[in-house]
Amino acid sequence: MSLFGLFDKKQKPIEVMKTSPGKLKTYMQCPMKYKFLHVENRTGRKLSTHHLSFDGILKQAVEEFQKKTLMKFEDIQPDELSRMIEANWDPARFEGVENAEEFREAARKAGRVMTQWFADNRAFLFTHRREPALGVFAEYFVQPISVWVRLDRIERMPEGNLRLVIFKSGARQILPQEMKHDLGIRLQMAAARELFGESMNRFAYVYLRDGNTIEIPVDDLDLETLPGELLEKIRKIQDGDFDPHLGPLCSVCEFLEECPGWPEMPWKRVGEDRETYGKRLRMSYSKMSLFERCPRAYSKLYIEKIAPKPQPFFSFGSCIHAVMETFYDKNNDEKRSLQYLMRVLDETWTGFRIGYADDNEESRYREKAVTMLEQYCNRFVKSQKFFPASQIESYFEIPVGGDTVMTGFIDRIDARLDGGYTVLDYKTEPTDRTQDAVDKDLQLTLYYWAAREWLRLDIRELGLFMMSFDKLMTTTRSPDQIPGLLERVEQVTRQIRAETVFAPKVNKYCLSCDHLNGCPIEETVRSDGRLRTMEFTEDDV
Repeated sequence: MSLFGLFDKKQKPIEVMKTSPGKLKTYMQCPMKYKFLHVENRTGRKLSTHHLSFDGILKQAVEEFQKKTLMKFEDIQPDELSRMIEANWDPARFEGVENAEEFREAARKAGRVMTQWFADNRAFLFTHRREPALGVFAEYFVQPISVWVRLDRIERMPEGNLRLVIFKSGARQILPQEMKHDLGIRLQMAAARELFGESMNRFAYVYLRDGNTIEIPVDDLDLETLPGELLEKIRKIQDGDFDPHLGPLCSVCEFLEECPGWPEMPWKRVGEDRETYGKRLRMSYSKMSLFERCPRAYSKLYIEKIAPKPQPFFSFGSCIHAVMETFYDKNNDEKRSLQYLMRVLDETWTGFRIGYADDNEESRYREKAVTMLEQYCNRFVKSQKFFPASQIESYFEIPVGGDTVMTGFIDRIDARLDGGYTVLDYKTEPTDRTQDAVDKDLQLTLYYWAAREWLRLDIRELGLFMMSFDKLMTTTRSPDQIPGLLERVEQVTRQIRAETVFAPKVNKYCLSCDHLNGCPIEETVRSDGRLRTMEFTEDDV
């Protein structure tokens, strides 16, 4: 959205407001939670998890360590930070956690590696107003909005420029390509530059668990669109746009039991309390299929928590899904046409630009998106009367058996003239499917069950839009297929719980796997001529 659109005469002006990256992140995750916290000033029952406890202990120890030592690193022992972490360790916060000792050992390791990190960087700590630049507050101002940020550490690098360091305690590590468009990072950097000037030209995340530093120069950050993006979100807040966003994070939300988006608490379905229910294995179709496809890839993502690398096909697929979500939104008053669909693509594409190797590759995918959506519009919009979707990206969360919670999002649900509903899913991959494969598709069976069980809908038909092949493949499901689905879900849960090796398997996604290099079956995969990557080639375009 342009800045001019934000000051449309038909809209009331944006009011003066003070906010922070944390508040904006909350709004982006769930507007209803933002309303509870920052409009109604409610205090919910804060849920503490062992991961949050671990992160809090690390951050507290690092703050104490820096304040105590500052620039006197010659007097610091290699185990100094580890001892501070031990002093802050509260075993009660990890009571009942099977791998509690693993967390403690991980904390000790963090203490050792971060002590070395601080020693290696001791000469870089910048002095601001005669004080070490630690925990400095800075303001980013876009009339009439003031964003206050906390800057963990400022360093002067050997070439004379400044670097902003933010400490991260989580296991998932972001990649530079993801950093370019991250709202929190851009707000922190913009505020730092307003305070310290243009010499502030680098941003770095330092991960406390292993001392890994991921850095990006300011020129690679998208600061040009930041004012418009900020004002757009503030506009929604001040207009009272507080619809709940249901999703996996709801499970740890302190306001879950009073959220209007949840008419029924899932644990009550099985007669459990929330704490007992929280010990179930949270499963989704993607997690389940990944484990069945390749246990090693599952372990890398969900146990070792190695973040997937940005890939062009991920960004491409996410963009197409977002375009279709806007196009079929029943709250959207725009007249549907090819021109409007292309405008939505233009507005959406900028948010999904990570993963492309260069401008040429991005341009090739952009061309593919235009062709794909033009074909879709000609076949499924122009040729028939347009109806918006009944539901879009509907979240479900259903307990299965005694140890599983099945979660997921259904792309689209259309109301039918016969009173029933059709479940639809978009597929943007460059590989086609047979009718037999669609008839046996486990994901569609799962969505059939979830739409009936969670949304209480009468599902008469299901379909896959094979976007690369300009076709809709339809199928049906029946209630007698549900017991087999649920048994398979429980079986996979048992296998994951019992698995210790997580051996790799050859599958159609191997050539696009982040972990193919060094994989025990790498040679087999690369010599298998039947496999292809999930990337679009010149021939696909």
